[in-house]
Amino acid sequence: MKLNYKRTIFVGFAFFLICSFWQAYDNTIPLILTNKFGMSQAWSGVIMALDNVLALFMLPLFGAISDKHRGKRGRRTPFILLGSGIATLSVPLIAIANNAGSLPLLICAILITLLAICMYRTMTVAIVADITPRPLRTKADSVQKIVGYAGTGVMLVAISVMVPNVERPDYLPLFLLQAAFVLVSAVVYGLL
Repeated sequence: MKLNYKRTIFVGFAFFLICSFWQAYDNTIPLILTNKFGMSQAWSGVIMALDNVLALFMLPLFGAISDKHRGKRGRRTPFILLGSGIATLSVPLIAIANNAGSLPLLICAILITLLAICMYRTMTVAIVADITPRPLRTKADSVQKIVGYAGTGVMLVAISVMVPNVERPDYLPLFLLQAAFVLVSAVVYGLL
């Protein structure tokens, strides 16, 4: 029995976009909240904690719904593709809200994006177990993690290149790149 590396790498692209997203999100959102909107570190921390609060409820919920789903595209794929589609549109909206100086729009964009990410975050990990025979799952998980953490590295480089060292930078190019990562990763995964 041999691991299908090509298929595992393609599946890993869904995890790639999750890792790249968190890198961009965690590096920029606190700066946007404090520098652009003048929030205290405490209020910025509250907003940054939203992803963890949502994850407590939404990840198990979407996981349970996915486990019961029966469709032509399988149990996980519809959630990955729908969540990716929503995130492709909502991620750039974060930077647009920042540029417009609209805190309500920013909060809405963050919430929509976090819900979209929750929709497929659990599935990106579960799909490897679904498609890999039990004796090969550890190896497949390692391959998926390598692909995913490559997303972290790519986004770190993108942040250093695309975000100018000014007091209030324009994050739109970075968030458009992130949206492109989401879209391309979803297309690569969808071609599986």
